[in-house]
Amino acid sequence: MGFFDLVMMSLRCFVTLVVAHAFAIRILVAQQAIPEEPKQNRLAVQSVAGRAYLLITSDVRCTVTIDRDKVGRLSPKDTRKIAVRLGERVVTAMDDGGEVVWRKRLSVQSAGQTVVNIKFRGSVEGDALTFCDTKSALMWTRMDNKQDKDWHEARSYCENLSLAGQTDWRLPTIDELQGLHDPSVKGEDKIVSPFRVSFCCVWSSTMDGPNAAFTFYFNINEQNQYTLLARIFRVLCVRCSGEQ
Repeated sequence: MGFFDLVMMSLRCFVTLVVAHAFAIRILVAQQAIPEEPKQNRLAVQSVAGRAYLLITSDVRCTVTIDRDKVGRLSPKDTRKIAVRLGERVVTAMDDGGEVVWRKRLSVQSAGQTVVNIKFRGSVEGDALTFCDTKSALMWTRMDNKQDKDWHEARSYCENLSLAGQTDWRLPTIDELQGLHDPSVKGEDKIVSPFRVSFCCVWSSTMDGPNAAFTFYFNINEQNQYTLLARIFRVLCVRCSGEQ
């Protein structure tokens, strides 16, 4: 074997040792990185431990969302357990028509369970356009007529209304309207759930002399008298739910 052959053999041996050493270093680095995995697991455990649960029940059929995320439908007396993050959460219930009929803002401060009861004063009937108040034994139109009318038109509107299989609707008295006011409601028009008005003020059947009647302002909880010809108010209709 000549000198040149010896040099080439030595060079190949050196290259082989360098490659083997580099490969051994990569294996060692990879083995040293493995202990980082438990840190990720600990973070996941801390994240789960920081969650709370809402136990949501309802006395009516509704669709529930939490912070605008739909969590499912509830039937009366159903219970749904939902995991939520700590902090402020907003629970909303909607009827079959997609109308918001109940909303509550919760401050979830610690892990655990919080019971949320979606509870109405009565029950939403049939097509969700009427509402039976079990306290007063009255059936109401759940939403106003969405159109300005004078007092005569408002009275005629209710007397000619056919809804939920009933035809004996009438204009409510000022005291009946006052009973729907709820100062705790957030927003401009402070009317109890599940009622909705498209304008703050509605006609009553309560007269103030021969040419004026009282109207009720839900936004400011006031009664005001207006001429019967003022076409600037909306209409809610009512009937006795005991009458068939």
